[in-house]
Amino acid sequence: MREADFRQAIADPGRADPHPRFAIHRNNVVGALAAALRVRYPVTAALLGAECFAAVARDFVVAGHLPASPVLIFYGAEFPDFAAAHAETAHLPCVGDLARLDSAWWRAYHAEDATALAQREFAGLAAEDFAGLRLAFHPSAAVLESPWPVGTIWQALRQGGDPGSFSAVAPQFILVWRPKATVRVHVIAAEQALFLSRLMNGAALDDTVEAGLAEQPHFDLARQLSDLIRAELIIRLNRSGTP
Repeated sequence: MREADFRQAIADPGRADPHPRFAIHRNNVVGALAAALRVRYPVTAALLGAECFAAVARDFVVAGHLPASPVLIFYGAEFPDFAAAHAETAHLPCVGDLARLDSAWWRAYHAEDATALAQREFAGLAAEDFAGLRLAFHPSAAVLESPWPVGTIWQALRQGGDPGSFSAVAPQFILVWRPKATVRVHVIAAEQALFLSRLMNGAALDDTVEAGLAEQPHFDLARQLSDLIRAELIIRLNRSGTP
């Protein structure tokens, strides 16, 4: 049996079984992959409840989302979009972003280690050094934006508390990173999120500062950089002309 046919047979319960005991194998595979999703998306599972999450997870697998690698820590990256569009979650408009936060935590936890730059690495920078200067960030770092208070909801559910309203529109920006052994999840200000996102997307520091000043006349570069350094987010300075 070809691998492609085997994968289709695993994912399609309506397909004729190639072997009398294949249905048992299919159920075992689908159950194992649904369990793997439960590990990657624990807060999403807490929001949906065990029965609802299991149903959505199984539908995700049966829809053809099978692992591309035997290493299951990489499995399920597409699940947030699938969960957001599922009929069972229509009453929870924040579920997609909540799952994206779960996924960002998972990626940060498994990201490579890196050593952050100390404050003294920035002490010798002159104003002219900012031209073309780009910052490299810890590989675990990610910034998420949501129209829902998913950072607050996620933290409450993770701690076993009351997540509050699921429908109130209260935009939040969330920073996820793992400077040492512990993944951190912080709700940050919109100004900080925009500054950080531009730099993480490869913009030069001088261009980012110029854009920040155009939007916020009181933009404070010293404070913004100090926050990034204290958070141990910056791992390298790439000056103009360096890779």
